[in-house]
Amino acid sequence: MRGLAAYGGLLKLAGLLIGLPLVVYGWGIARTLELHRTLRQQAVLLQSAHADTIAGALPERTENAETDFGRTVKTGELLHRISPWLEQFGVTAERYTPYRLQREQEGELYAGELLLSGEFIPLTRLLERMESRKEERIVSVSYQTVVLPQNRKKQLQMTVIFQQITKKDAP
Repeated sequence: MRGLAAYGGLLKLAGLLIGLPLVVYGWGIARTLELHRTLRQQAVLLQSAHADTIAGALPERTENAETDFGRTVKTGELLHRISPWLEQFGVTAERYTPYRLQREQEGELYAGELLLSGEFIPLTRLLERMESRKEERIVSVSYQTVVLPQNRKKQLQMTVIFQQITKKDAP
């Protein structure tokens, strides 16, 4: 009996050294590793969905695209017209969303929200080019820095809001 009592402190120490890491792993590390795996899977899904969204955001060009002035915001033709500039300046179009703000007998008022990402100077040069176009009116521009969840890097985004009035065709 006395022999076991002499090893009691050593048994408690061994229990702490072996048992405590198992408990910590069970409570915290296992959940963290599971969340990390889930995050990686969601990042892959997000990137594939993002590529599909950008590809789907560019509608097919129509035969009369050049003569259909006044409808570039509504139809997404705006993205086709600025896409060479996006490539030239190394800017990425993240999202484009058109909205109909008002409808009257004479016509409709549309707004388009374009989210771009890239470096500050190329974004600003692209904005200058877009302002030179007289078909759409730029109403608002805002810059913001976001942290990407995939790699925790900062990215500069520019949101541009366009307005355009379309007149209804006379019968």
